[in-house]
Amino acid sequence: MFAITTILPHRGVHVRSIEFTQTFFRHLDGDPHDSGVHPAVPETELRYDHVRSIEAVEQLVGESAEGVSNERRFRRARSLLLAQVVCQCHNATRVHGDTFPRSRLQWLDDELADNDEDGIVEHMSIYNLDHAFESVKTVLGPKLVDLTIIVPDDGVTTEAVVADIVAACPKLLRLEIDLEMEASERTGRAELQDALAGLSALEVFTHSDGPFIDDAFAARDDVRWPLKVLGLRECENLSFPSLRKFVHRFKSTLECLDLDGAPHTDNERDNERLCAEAFDLPKLDTLVLSTQHEAPFLVSAFAACPIASFTLGFCPAVEFKDVEMFIDLHALTLRRLEVAGDAALTEAQVESLEVLCHAKGIECELLPPEDDDSELDDDPSEWGGIVADGDDDLDQDEWTDEDDDADAWGSDDEDDE
Repeated sequence: MFAITTILPHRGVHVRSIEFTQTFFRHLDGDPHDSGVHPAVPETELRYDHVRSIEAVEQLVGESAEGVSNERRFRRARSLLLAQVVCQCHNATRVHGDTFPRSRLQWLDDELADNDEDGIVEHMSIYNLDHAFESVKTVLGPKLVDLTIIVPDDGVTTEAVVADIVAACPKLLRLEIDLEMEASERTGRAELQDALAGLSALEVFTHSDGPFIDDAFAARDDVRWPLKVLGLRECENLSFPSLRKFVHRFKSTLECLDLDGAPHTDNERDNERLCAEAFDLPKLDTLVLSTQHEAPFLVSAFAACPIASFTLGFCPAVEFKDVEMFIDLHALTLRRLEVAGDAALTEAQVESLEVLCHAKGIECELLPPEDDDSELDDDPSEWGGIVADGDDDLDQDEWTDEDDDADAWGSDDEDDE
C-alpha cells in the first residue's frame, strides 16, 4: 500500500515494465484448502492480517464490503490493487501478467458437480472482473509493444477474454500467450484468431500453450506479420503441411524458429516424406528444436537454411551421427551449438560433440533442463523482451529534483497506518 499511495504517484511515470504473476504465497490461489491461508468456503472468516489489507484496498478505491462475501472481497482486493499499479504506471510499454483467476478450479469441481453450468457466473466462489487487465487494455493498450499473457485454468476464463486483451493492443511488437485452460465449445476461438490476425506490427510471437494455433489459423491469408521470431509449443491441431505453409508466410523476415512439439506427432500416411521436405527460409539463422519426429526433420528439413545458432532439445529420434551430419551441412554458417539437458545424448556423446565443435571453431554449450529452478533475470535483453526506443528503466537523468524530494517517499514517521 505504501508503494501505491506514496511511491508510484511520483515514480510510476518512469516505469516501463510491469509484471504480475501467480505465485504460491498468500492472497493468491495456490494454497490447499486446509492450509489456513484462505478461507475453506466463502462464508468462513478471513484471517486478521488479510482483513487489514483488504480493508485498506477497499478504502483506497472506495468500495464497500456490504453484501459481499469474504471470498469475493478476497478476490476483489487483489484485482483492484493490481489495477491501481497499472494506472499509476501509465508510461509502461511492456506487461507480463497472469489473467485474474476467476475461481478456484477445485471448488468448481467439488461444488458445481450437480449445478447447471448456465449459472456458473453467479456462483459465490467466482469473481468475474479482471480489473488489472481491464486497466492494461484501457490505459496501456494503445502504446503497449511487449505483452505476455498467462491464463491459468480456472474453469471460467475463455479465449474470448484473451481476444479482447490482444485486440486492445494493436501496436504489439512481441506477444507471448500461454493458455492453460482446457479446450471447450465456449472458448471464443474465432475471436482470438481474429485478434491475432489484426496485429500488423508483430515481430516476435511465442505460443507457449493452448490449442488455438491450428490448421485453420495457419491457412488464414490475413495473417501477415513482419515476423522475426516464431515459437510454437505442443500444437496438437497443427499438421506438417499447415506448419510449412504458415512458416513460409514469414520467409522474407523470419530469423528464429523455435519448435517444441510442433507440428503434432499424429501418424500421417506421408509423415516420413513430410519430415524431410526442405523449408525455404533464406533468413533463418537460429533454430531451436524439440521434437518426437524422425531425424530427417532436423537433417533434411533445414538443410537449405543459413543456420548460425542451433539448440538441440529433447529429440529422442536424433542420434549423435545426425547432429554430426547437421554440423557438416551448415559448416559455412554454424557458429554456436547448444545442447539442452534433456537432449537424448549420452554424456560421452556430448563430450565428443564439444570436441568436434572446438575443432571446427563452433561454440558449444550444455544448457540446464527446462524444469531447472534457475531463472533468467528480468532484464528484457536476457529473455528477448522488447524495450521501446529511447526507454531505459534505469535512466535516472529524467528524474527531477521535485521527484527526488524526500517528502515524495514519506517521512520517517511511518508508524501511522
